[in-house]
Amino acid sequence: MDAFQQLAWVAGGVIALALALAFVVRRRRRDAARPDLGAFLRRCEQDGTPPEIAAEVFHALQRWRAEAGISARADDDLARVYGIEAGEQEAVAAMLLRRCGRRAAPGSEPPRLSTAADLARYVASCPPESRA
Repeated sequence: MDAFQQLAWVAGGVIALALALAFVVRRRRRDAARPDLGAFLRRCEQDGTPPEIAAEVFHALQRWRAEAGISARADDDLARVYGIEAGEQEAVAAMLLRRCGRRAAPGSEPPRLSTAADLARYVASCPPESRA
């Protein structure tokens, strides 16, 4: 084998290695953008939110955000990321309270909620519905 053929083999090997590395990097980035319920639960657990409530909030927000193909995160700003403005927060909170089997105190309004974790914490702070 002459020097030119050896150089061609080495160049081919380097190109194959570069393509394999590019594939690994791309896959890691794609995996990092997937919904990560575990990270959401861990972040909400730091605030004392029960995992079943945090999971319900995660799944609801994930459905709203599905069109963008981006996963819900606990620190997401409700207005900027999901379009949930201050005037809509009460309706969103009421829907999540129903889904979680909780109820707001009569005549109360939810506090100003700025992040997904705030929303989960508010839902968790409301008492369970009585099954009378």
